[in-house]
Amino acid sequence: MVIRTCVTESSVFAFDWEASGWGVPTADLAYVDIASYHKAVSQHWPDVSIEDVGLMKTVGRIFRGIEEFRWESEKFDPRWEASTIKLNYYRERMAEAIQMAQW
Repeated sequence: MVIRTCVTESSVFAFDWEASGWGVPTADLAYVDIASYHKAVSQHWPDVSIEDVGLMKTVGRIFRGIEEFRWESEKFDPRWEASTIKLNYYRERMAEAIQMAQW
């Protein structure tokens, strides 16, 4: 995600070349700066609160975690040790996301 700030406005440009396509960009919000994103989108979406953006980020982290597990499972490295390390890392990130959601 790129946020471009000009003198009069901020703009958000989302891109993800690995999984590009149309759809809900929730996973792309997983690691966004909440304040910058809110500033950029509130001009076009005036009813969104910074708390709303925080919730979207939390959901994005969970969706991103699901995607990471899927990516690693589909390509499961023949050197299983490498995949195991990545899956453990993704598990830790998912645990952080679930904690953010207060589940």
